Amino acid sequence: MNNFNSLNNGGVPYYFPADIAKEGNQCVRISNFFKTRVGDNGKVLPFKWYDQGRVMNVHGFIPFIKGLIGKFSTDDNDEVIMAPDASYREWQGSTANAHDGGFIDYILEDQMFPQEGIFKGHFGLKDGNGNVLTSVNIIFEVLGNDLRVGETVKYYVGELENLKNQYKVEGEQAIQEIKKGYNDETENARKTLEMVQQQANITKNSQISLNDLVNNTIEYIKSHNIVTLDKYNDLANDHKDVRNHTDFRYPTDQALNTAINLNSDPYLDTGIYKIGNCSIINGPWADVDTRRSLFLQVAKYDDNLIYQTINHSNGEHGELYTRCVSKATNSYPGWAHFATMEQVSHNMSSVSGNLQAFITDQIGVNKRVDYENPSEVVSNQTADLNNYRKTGILKIVNCLIQNGPYKSDNRHTIFLKITDLDGQTQYQTVYEGDNLYGRKLFNGIGKWYKYTNTPI
Repeated sequence: MNNFNSLNNGGVPYYFPADIAKEGNQCVRISNFFKTRVGDNGKVLPFKWYDQGRVMNVHGFIPFIKGLIGKFSTDDNDEVIMAPDASYREWQGSTANAHDGGFIDYILEDQMFPQEGIFKGHFGLKDGNGNVLTSVNIIFEVLGNDLRVGETVKYYVGELENLKNQYKVEGEQAIQEIKKGYNDETENARKTLEMVQQQANITKNSQISLNDLVNNTIEYIKSHNIVTLDKYNDLANDHKDVRNHTDFRYPTDQALNTAINLNSDPYLDTGIYKIGNCSIINGPWADVDTRRSLFLQVAKYDDNLIYQTINHSNGEHGELYTRCVSKATNSYPGWAHFATMEQVSHNMSSVSGNLQAFITDQIGVNKRVDYENPSEVVSNQTADLNNYRKTGILKIVNCLIQNGPYKSDNRHTIFLKITDLDGQTQYQTVYEGDNLYGRKLFNGIGKWYKYTNTPI
């Protein structure tokens, strides 16, 4: 390794320059100006960050360190492969670690170096929301009193990707170690017991490390509300179950071209059932041979309260039937038929016709009432009909009628019948020849209506 040129000339503190836009690979020995040992705690490692050769403004960014510490080996491409028993370490600072001039302090605290060997990881920056901005791969070779640092290609990855890569490296390393142990056993039988014990220890440590990584991944998933495949499948199944019990487009079950009994399963369980061209047994119809198509909706509270609702069309209008049955007590009462608005309208028309006939008959009866003994007789004066509010029959002869059923005030001879309801409301009826008038008077105010010879 080449030694760094001194960065401490003239009392100026040393630092490590890192350009996020430049890729490269260098490994330098820094023991001459920075010492670290196994178990060190609290040392400050300053970095100066550049972007294409320009000093970055790092205020507001958070420094972090993540990596593995322990033994290692290299592959055919001289890539570093960490041992299975390597320890995982991480550190995160705060925005207070950022200084003017692009400087950020990385603090090697919490005994970042628990064992000799190598530290392979990355130093990087996060924004205020915890999102990774950039990172640079770093390699520390930790000896008893010596530290070497290497810098590899800058990369941009998320935390889950880092965990995945660590898991892959450790798994491959464990497989290689097992294979090597097996080959050594076949080549040298004398060391069988020793090699098996060593391999067992390595496998145990590797399993512990893998378990830690898996547990960390699980905790990360939980703390970041990441939906796993199992959770997604549960949600999808729940949605499908709710849809099949509430959406007529996706019925729970269907029966076609057969006979069904609404007093038996599955028609006693919650759901929507599409019935097509079926004979209905224990339905709201007496004839069970007629085939019908309908929707049956069931809402089951428990075996004692099961609500069944039928939506059916008889060809002219829709029909709605409902009932509540009990499977526990074997109680299956008859169906209630709800009338549609069309049916209500038809019934109202029939009632209206009957009412018209009744009114005509009643008017005929009123014409035959004896008014020879009226409650009062008013003659040859002005008669204001708003003033007569006491129950009785008035005979008004040749009087100037005010507030009567006429467009102008003229003299008339009439019978006035008053029914006082509650002191505020009165009903007045005027008889004049074949003409019949009536009104409801409320607090002395009311509009007249003509009945005889006037269609309703």
